[in-house]
Amino acid sequence: MVTGVNPQRVNAAITGGCRAILAALLAFLLAIPLPARALAAGTPPPNPTTMIKSVIDQTIVVFKERDLTPAARQVKLRAIAEAHFDFAEMARSTVGYHWRDFTAEQQKEFVPLFTAFIE
Repeated sequence: MVTGVNPQRVNAAITGGCRAILAALLAFLLAIPLPARALAAGTPPPNPTTMIKSVIDQTIVVFKERDLTPAARQVKLRAIAEAHFDFAEMARSTVGYHWRDFTAEQQKEFVPLFTAFIE
């Protein structure tokens, strides 16, 4: 658990109106990481619609694999999510300006907690 941080402030940063903002942020962030990497590599960014369709198609393939156990399905879905979402940035954005009140250790501990929460 994150220590030294007011749990009510952290909970308030995650719940309430932030859920709607988080949903919009997730959709927005899905379109950001790959184009940013493409620009850094000097290649043109992929079409955002094509990229999103690709992620959805990958996810559908996993759900169609009927022989997968729930745990195996979760591992595959998590791998897809980790390839396309910057969970550390999403965690920081969700907490907002309170992030600067966290110590480096608290920030490091919060990211996996946040990731598990939205999973």
